[in-house]
This record gives sequence, structure tokens and C-alpha cells, in this order.
Amino acid sequence: MRYDVAFETNTLGAKHVLSFAKQCSSLEVIVHVSTAYVSGEREGIIQEIPYRMGESLNGTIGLNIESEQKLVEETLNKLINNGATEESITLTMKHLGLKRTIDSLVTGYGKGKLTFFPFDINSFVDVILADMVVNAMIIIMMVHARKEKPRYVIYQVGSSRRNGIKYGDLKHFTEQYFVEKPLINGDGKAIKVGKATTFSNMVSFRRYMTIRYSLFLKV
Repeated sequence: MRYDVAFETNTLGAKHVLSFAKQCSSLEVIVHVSTAYVSGEREGIIQEIPYRMGESLNGTIGLNIESEQKLVEETLNKLINNGATEESITLTMKHLGLKRTIDSLVTGYGKGKLTFFPFDINSFVDVILADMVVNAMIIIMMVHARKEKPRYVIYQVGSSRRNGIKYGDLKHFTEQYFVEKPLINGDGKAIKVGKATTFSNMVSFRRYMTIRYSLFLKV
């Protein structure tokens, strides 16, 4: 999806809903669900310490909506002023989105451009199923209906090592998905993908890059 379209829907869309909710005099609570990557880039045992409003995973100020919106507008204006075609604008905005979102990993594999994953297939990945998120939302609504709560409350719903999903499982699901539902290239043909190679450490990754690419480039 084009980054400008995704930004308008996912980011500004939530902002518009909040603005509308503020005008509803009888509204008691609004629940906003977001994929916030609860554990961030931290490793080991993560304690369930709640975040403060506006705090990001690395302890700094989070995404600046105004700055991101300015980037989108400037990129679009530059393309239009340079006489770019609609096809070129769409392609550029898609690439901008891939640079600024984590989905580029899965998308790169689906496009056949990424043939390996740098992770240990036996490590656990922080993924939670949609039905568990829905159940958490129902419980949250019941809690707020029974007693008075602070104005802003953030609930973190994450996975654990108990019956967790491993990166090997995620790799298998990704491969299976793109085999059954492949992406379509510019010529209207399905993109065929094979099984991805995995590297559990940087030593094996560098060895692969040297043998597979570096030696040929030097020649």
C-alpha cells in the first residue's frame, strides 16, 4: 500500500476518531487498539511495567505525527512538481512505506527479493493472536464499566514462552502464505518464492554473504 494512503488511514484516521469522540458529550470510554511492539528491542525476561502516556519503547518521544505528515506532503509535492506519472508516484510512495515500517521484511520475501532471514528459528517471537486481543478488549470494557479508572490507561497484551510461537513457525507460516497467495508483479504474473535460508548468528550470516556475493563482486 502507498505510504500516504496508509498514513491517512492508520495514523490520521485514529486522530480523527479521537477528535470526533471528544465532541460526544455522553461518551464514557474509547478503546484504541495499536500494534505497539510491547517488548521493543529488549532481550531476556521483560517485566510487565506499564508505559506512561507518550512514552515509546526506547524511552524517548515517540512518532511525531506532524513531522511524518510533513514528510509525506513534501514527497508528494516534489513528485507532482517534477511531473511524475501516477504509476511513478504510487511506486515511490510504496517504497517510502517499506523504508519506514517493519513490514518490509515480510514484503521483501513476498516479492522474491529477500531469500534469507537473520534469526534463530528456535527463538520465540512476540506475536499475539487476534482473538486474544478481542478477549482483552472485552475484559477492559467490563473493568471500566464497574469502577472508576484514570483518564488514560494503557493495557499491554503480549505473548510469553508458554506455548509461544517460534521464529521457525513464523518462517513456515510466511512461506506457506506466499505460496498459496503470491504477490503479483508489474506484468500481472504471480511471484514465486522458495524456502528462505536462516542464520542463527552473525558468523554464519557473514560467511554466507562472503561466499554468495562478496567473492563474485571482487571478481
